[in-house]
Amino acid sequence: MISTKEDLKNIIALEEKGYGRSSLIRRYLRELRICEYYKNCAGGGGRTRLLFKLHNFYRNRLGLRLGFEIPLNVFGKGLHIFHTGNIIINGTSSVGEYCNIIGSTCLGSKNGGNGPTLGDHCELGMNSVVIGNVQIGNNVYIGAGAVVTKSFEQNGVSLAGVPAKIVASRKDSKKAD
Repeated sequence: MISTKEDLKNIIALEEKGYGRSSLIRRYLRELRICEYYKNCAGGGGRTRLLFKLHNFYRNRLGLRLGFEIPLNVFGKGLHIFHTGNIIINGTSSVGEYCNIIGSTCLGSKNGGNGPTLGDHCELGMNSVVIGNVQIGNNVYIGAGAVVTKSFEQNGVSLAGVPAKIVASRKDSKKAD
């Protein structure tokens, strides 16, 4: 959660690596983090509310252009999005630090309940879907087209299939490379 100007600067600097200066994804992530900062500022006056509304307007416009619907305060630091197109995240979801999203991903709730909780260093493949109040461990790779509907709290595994199941441990998948 971004609560100080120093946190904001550090997270923006971290997340801008790997994007070109004119990248729309880079601009979107910057606006997302600035909105989180102004939303989390305790005791913010009229200026803080005005800046929040302005940056939120820019974030929503970029989100429409890119196909992103990402609520505030869901992702930890180090979020990296590789491709544009339909990234839909439920506001009750929680994702740890250093998450990679390849593209066209959905993190949603089931029947209006809570969204999924993903650990640190997770990677979501193209067209992956995580639905319901499920817990996903650290260092988990969710493969392209996988549909996760139950919890996988093991660390360092790869998930694939519909419905998703463990296909490899991350140690095994590194040997194959």
